[in-house]
Amino acid sequence: MADFTRFRTLVFADPELQEQLWNELDRDAFVVLAVGLAAARGLQVTRTDVERALETGRLALLAR
Repeated sequence: MADFTRFRTLVFADPELQEQLWNELDRDAFVVLAVGLAAARGLQVTRTDVERALETGRLALLAR
C-alpha cells in the first residue's frame, strides 16, 4: 500500500497523469490504467489497491 500512497501523491502533483486517469470512464479500464501508470514509474500498485481507493472514495461521497 505504500507504493499506492506514493502513486497517489504523484497523481496529485502531475496534471498530465490526472488527465489520463480522468479521461478513463470505464471502471475496469481505469483500474488497469492506474496499475500500468504506477508500474511505469517503478511502483507496485495492485488492482486491489486501486479498487479499495475507489470504494473508499465512493463511500465518503455517500456519507456526505
